[in-house]
Amino acid sequence: MIVKEYNYGWGKEFQLKQLEQDILDEYLKPLISSSKRIVIVNSTWYNIDHHARVVEELHTLEFDAIVIVSMIDCAIVEPSWFSAFDVPVYAVGYYNNNYDIDFWAIAVDRYFEMIEYNPRPLINKSFMNLNRKPHWHRRKLVQQLQHYNLLEHGYVSLGAENNDQPEIALNNIDTNAVRSENLAPNYNIQQNGIVNDIMTVGNIDNWNNHFINIVSETVYDINKNHFVTEKTWKPIVGYKPFFIYDPDLGGTWLESRGFETYIKDFEDIYPKAIDNPHALIGLLLTLSIQDRQYFNKKTIDLKQKVLYNKDNFSKYVRRQWKKIKEGIICQI
Repeated sequence: MIVKEYNYGWGKEFQLKQLEQDILDEYLKPLISSSKRIVIVNSTWYNIDHHARVVEELHTLEFDAIVIVSMIDCAIVEPSWFSAFDVPVYAVGYYNNNYDIDFWAIAVDRYFEMIEYNPRPLINKSFMNLNRKPHWHRRKLVQQLQHYNLLEHGYVSLGAENNDQPEIALNNIDTNAVRSENLAPNYNIQQNGIVNDIMTVGNIDNWNNHFINIVSETVYDINKNHFVTEKTWKPIVGYKPFFIYDPDLGGTWLESRGFETYIKDFEDIYPKAIDNPHALIGLLLTLSIQDRQYFNKKTIDLKQKVLYNKDNFSKYVRRQWKKIKEGIICQI
């Protein structure tokens, strides 16, 4: 049974928070339904002040295990933070262990407004790179795009730090999309000046008219942080070749989950291995001088790969649910 739950993040009125709860109810059922006393600590928006209060109160409680949860956001809480308590600590969600669950893959599968594969897109831009919150690595990428005069060749956005005017504006809202403002907090432009449109591809013309998607995730090193969001899954469910802007361009993360990458698919125009950020800029420079005929042909050449990745995404989500329904394996 749960004796205490600490949750300082999203409110229960948001659908993605409700999905997180549904997942936890199912996955933790073997633990919660036992006679053991459980404490749950949710990592979303957790900070040092929260932790000090949590630890102080835990010293007054009797419990048999702690479950820390990181699903909606990158993990903040670590198991070692509770080493003073002589109980098992289970880290569930985006942790590199046997209890890892890919929440955002499940969320995209459930809520994303899926589109059909377009075999004949009219490519006008060589790439797309959308950024809402201006994290340091996103700023660095956009600065590189500016330095090499690549902005005119792509659809690029960059949100502001403290006001409602984005540093680089892009009208990417799909006015025909059916979306729910109850999915997550900070939906409107009051934060960073860009709508938090997490469950559509945005303006469908922009989506169809760009060739390759450059994903700039919440964190720079997705392997080190063991965390991706809907941004990684958008080009997969939207049938686009893509790279993730991180130390190995997302290769390790994707390949370990059965996805095919595009590291060797551009040897016809760029002979170097595309497996690091420097090579990515080199590829974008090379793509910027290609004509529409090249993009149309390459889209056809990559058709089977993008279709495979979309199919593998469905299988990957099913594996997540299989693990959730089997329940946590715990020994306390």
